[in-house]
Amino acid sequence: MRLFNSEFEVSMRVLLLLNVFHSSLDIDRIMYLDFFTIFSENYALGGENINGDSDYRINSLTLQPELYKNAIKELVTSGLISVQNERNGFCYIITSRGRKICASMSSDYSEQYRRNAELTRVRLQDKSLKAIKLYAKEMEGN
Repeated sequence: MRLFNSEFEVSMRVLLLLNVFHSSLDIDRIMYLDFFTIFSENYALGGENINGDSDYRINSLTLQPELYKNAIKELVTSGLISVQNERNGFCYIITSRGRKICASMSSDYSEQYRRNAELTRVRLQDKSLKAIKLYAKEMEGN
């Protein structure tokens, strides 16, 4: 059994992320914003790296789209997030039931994730996916 990046852990992070962002997000933005939130210090967002220090770079290996798709599917079928068909594709938004679950999360990890997610939101919420990817490359020195 994997402890880090299990489907359950990713689904809880996605739920917290959507709760902090107060807006619908597509899967690509969710993956990037979650990664920035976890490794906030690496990306100069003001928080700490909540999964420990790492030299991970954002790429197809670290984003694991299938893991996110499965986590999101579970959140949708559980009624914790809903799907919206928007002009740029499918986006996901937290439901009132999902907000209640978030309100019940009180671990040190979830509190730090919320703080980091807020820092990520302030810095990147209004950026396009292209701008977010460019930010990642600039911060990684590519």
